[in-house]
Amino acid sequence: MLLVIAIGSFISTLLIAREQGHTKKAYQGERQKANEAEEQRIRAEKSSKQARDAVGFFTRIAADEMDKPEFANVRKTMLEASLAYYQAFLEERKDDPTIGAELAVARSRVSTILAELSAFDAFFRLQSQLWLLSEESVREDLKLSADQADKVRALGETFGRPRGPGGGFQELRAMTPEQKRERFSKMAGEIQQAMAAALTPAQLTRLQQVHRQTRGPLAFSDEDVVETLALTADQKNRIRVVQAEYRDARFQRPPFGDRQGPERVQKDWVGMILSQLGAEQIIIWKTLAGEPFTGTVRDQHPGPPRRGGPDGPRGEPDFRGIKN
Repeated sequence: MLLVIAIGSFISTLLIAREQGHTKKAYQGERQKANEAEEQRIRAEKSSKQARDAVGFFTRIAADEMDKPEFANVRKTMLEASLAYYQAFLEERKDDPTIGAELAVARSRVSTILAELSAFDAFFRLQSQLWLLSEESVREDLKLSADQADKVRALGETFGRPRGPGGGFQELRAMTPEQKRERFSKMAGEIQQAMAAALTPAQLTRLQQVHRQTRGPLAFSDEDVVETLALTADQKNRIRVVQAEYRDARFQRPPFGDRQGPERVQKDWVGMILSQLGAEQIIIWKTLAGEPFTGTVRDQHPGPPRRGGPDGPRGEPDFRGIKN
């Protein structure tokens, strides 16, 4: 009996020792996993903070340092990207109230500035359309009556852009984004009401079509066009590449480029963008652009007259006289 008990005790001891070894090994494995998970969490937290800091840096650049008219399109692109990142950060940190509150404030600020830029875009489009009405070729295309032509000339005098010294840019920079949005919205509303009183609905539609044609590839960044075409993020990025090449090609023309250099091959910029769209989007664009405008219009900046279509006016913002 003693021998049996001794053998049983020995076997039990071996089994217990083996299980303890397994338990210790499992514990060490779990501890190692926990340490690795903590290290990964710390690295992820550090990477997330670096990403937030980078987005915050570019947001500040776009919001403050690039607060100039010529950077309007670039600012909008950068701020839209920042807004998307802030939204992703918020979804990632939705269980962290401290970080969430900080990100929500940053996202709100970006949204406010984007609302200001959106109001400016609406104002600029209407001002550009009003400028087109000063062109005889456009008035003929719209088939304006003598009375309408007189009203259009009066609109130009009321909402024209004085080119005297000074201007309202410094005054504009001193405003908050909310004040800028209110200012642009007010001026856009006044121009819209005045044009609606002077033109018929059909003429207004045709004016918008001519405006899109003279804007060429830049028209695909207009808010109403983007919304109507339902452009995807990937399509927007590819369109920006074409627009950047288009701007570069325009910059290389006289008086900025080499007058003696060889003629640059004229590209079908709008066609390059349409190749990025689906069949249904192309049909919608053709409706937005309407029948081809073949008249000649002056550029909104110094230079030779431009024909209608994808090589039309540059369509860049002009802040001279903005305080009016």
